[in-house]
Amino acid sequence: MHHPMRRKFVLDKLYPKKEFDAVVQENVKLKFYPEGKKLSVPVFMKDDFCYTGEMNVEGQRHGVGTSYYKDGRRYEGCYNNDEFTGCGRFFDKDGNMLEGKFKSGFIESPSTIRSPHGGIYTGEISENMKHGTGAEKTKEYEYIGEFKSNKRHGKGKILYHNGEHYEGEFFEDKMTGVGSYKWVNQHTYEGDFLDGKMHGEGLYKWPDGTEYRGEYNLNIKEGKGIFKWPNGREYNGEFADGKPHGKGLLYEKGCVYSVEFEKGLVVKTVKSNAATLEGYTYNR
Repeated sequence: MHHPMRRKFVLDKLYPKKEFDAVVQENVKLKFYPEGKKLSVPVFMKDDFCYTGEMNVEGQRHGVGTSYYKDGRRYEGCYNNDEFTGCGRFFDKDGNMLEGKFKSGFIESPSTIRSPHGGIYTGEISENMKHGTGAEKTKEYEYIGEFKSNKRHGKGKILYHNGEHYEGEFFEDKMTGVGSYKWVNQHTYEGDFLDGKMHGEGLYKWPDGTEYRGEYNLNIKEGKGIFKWPNGREYNGEFADGKPHGKGLLYEKGCVYSVEFEKGLVVKTVKSNAATLEGYTYNR
């Protein structure tokens, strides 16, 4: 037969906090064992966690035991005067597991963190979080670089399993700053990123030789830029909503056209040293 309190901890998420507290207060008696003998029932220590294991004469967790926290965290292993110290395993509220040697409540660095979804991190750790330089492998990608408070932060390289990859700066898990990205279709971009999108100034290249160098606004060509076609044609001017829009210069076969675009369509040839281009449509 299961001890009611032991079963209670296994099924903790099925019980509301009010009932949980009532069960603890009613059924658990604090017992201090001078010689650190293992207790047969959980011991309620504070409002946010329960503990089962060895204790010292001051009533502190000391020896081997397990702490169950209300937010889902769990530590099982060695304690020294109420702190995680020695070999143990720590599970955070997201289910990530840290296993290794702990000191004063934190795992020693470098170490390994395993996620509940099969991911693994190996590298520097601070306050039980990925922090510093490390390598992370998941089902979607492999990353080598800098971390801060469990997130990709700083400089790094990420290779997605579909073949795409990015190298550059990260901010709180997202591509933000200066970097380069290559897609599986061989398109490439080098320049500024914000929250994983092309934003700022950059150079985008197509595998056929087409390229755009200029300003982006959240993946959209917006502002001033230079667009070059494989046949040598070039447009230098204003863009909006991903297309030439506004005034600019169009270079083609040795001729220079001063033109005005509207949503990718030439609506006016202001001045040129060749025939009019009115009606010409931007194609890319």
